[in-house]
Amino acid sequence: MKRSELTVKQKLSVPCPICAAAVGERCQMYSGLGRRNEPHMERKFYAIEALEHYRGQYNVDADGYSGEYTS
Repeated sequence: MKRSELTVKQKLSVPCPICAAAVGERCQMYSGLGRRNEPHMERKFYAIEALEHYRGQYNVDADGYSGEYTS
């Protein structure tokens, strides 16, 4: 998935690791004097990882996680 394919709702579905904005809240500027138009880049990457993890299916055997990833 590319960053440009994310919707606003998907981008805000994870907390921001940079400015500590909660889920659903817009990111703050580095100066702290307002809100950013776009979320921080790291937040977008975390959102992509969360979506890919959520959509992915893992093969699990009797011992637990087998390490094989299927889509």
